[in-house]
Amino acid sequence: MSQDTAKRILDAAITLFAEHGFQETSLRDITGLADVNLASVNYHYGSRKALVQAVADHYLAPLCRDLENRITERLIDDTKVHPEELFEMLVKAVLKASSSRPQGVVLFMRLMGFAYLETQSDLRPFIIKRYGETFKRFMRMLHSSVPNLSEDEFFWRVHLMLGATILPLSSHHALTEIESESYETQASVEVILHRLVPFLVAGLSASADTVSPKVEKLL
Repeated sequence: MSQDTAKRILDAAITLFAEHGFQETSLRDITGLADVNLASVNYHYGSRKALVQAVADHYLAPLCRDLENRITERLIDDTKVHPEELFEMLVKAVLKASSSRPQGVVLFMRLMGFAYLETQSDLRPFIIKRYGETFKRFMRMLHSSVPNLSEDEFFWRVHLMLGATILPLSSHHALTEIESESYETQASVEVILHRLVPFLVAGLSASADTVSPKVEKLL
């Protein structure tokens, strides 16, 4: 019964976070949907912060296991790694980790947005501490695929790509409504993820910045 209560709380949190976002969802909302009292949340998770971390674990633990396996398998082959291959690798890992829930990818992207785009979020340090090594391995491979980029420029391109990914996927429902009204089509999350790949590859692989040094000299 205790494990069932913990699962109901987690399921309710995942559902509401996906529908309304992290900031807009209260513990009262979660306990109402899970049909439990606040004491149950405190008993199983300790705090709202710990519950958000449990939601992160729900997605990131299987995602990172899968990504680690894919990275290890790829490193056996010492041929040059291309950005497109790495982005497809990440897309497959995200889809697999999110496949158990209809809005899994949407919630995952909102999770990343909450971690990286909200200044008051303490989720980012938690993610870095627990899953940082896996993402560092992936980023090292990604950077080696575009050796023309400096460390600083690579850093900014990665975060520009993160922003370009979070917006369309975390706002998937609203954007597909606009798409449906304008074009009478509705792209699935899977389609959007794969459409993102060539866009991200083009952005990452573009020529290195030659404008900023000239601007800095003028300042």
